[in-house]
Amino acid sequence: MNTIPIPRIYVYRQIIEAKLFIDANFHEKINLELIANQACFSKFHFHRLFKECYNKTPLEYLTYLRLNKAKTLLSKGISIQEVCSSVGFESASSFIKLFKKNELMTPLEFSKMRTIKRKQIEQNPLNFIPTDYAQYLGWKI
Repeated sequence: MNTIPIPRIYVYRQIIEAKLFIDANFHEKINLELIANQACFSKFHFHRLFKECYNKTPLEYLTYLRLNKAKTLLSKGISIQEVCSSVGFESASSFIKLFKKNELMTPLEFSKMRTIKRKQIEQNPLNFIPTDYAQYLGWKI
């Protein structure tokens, strides 16, 4: 049986569409099979192609998105439980464990650190302007 080769541009478009699907739905309960179905590939073939394009597996990318959004929400003072459910983690314990593994601190420690930094910025904003930039503007710090 002869098969017609699929043009690479089609493959890349499908991978990009799948990435955009992850971007739009990272907070939902999505898995490799669902994402691969969006791209119209088997999950094994899709996994390989996605990693080839983005140097991350689809699930590594999904975790990356979720953790970045979690950091943004934690920085705003939102509770760990709310953050956990907002970004698509099913349990707080798995979220905390994964966050600590990636950020080398717990979400609570991260949140406290950001609160302290936010207060420092409010009290003395000039301390947070890069010296080179201030000198460029002619400021004396």
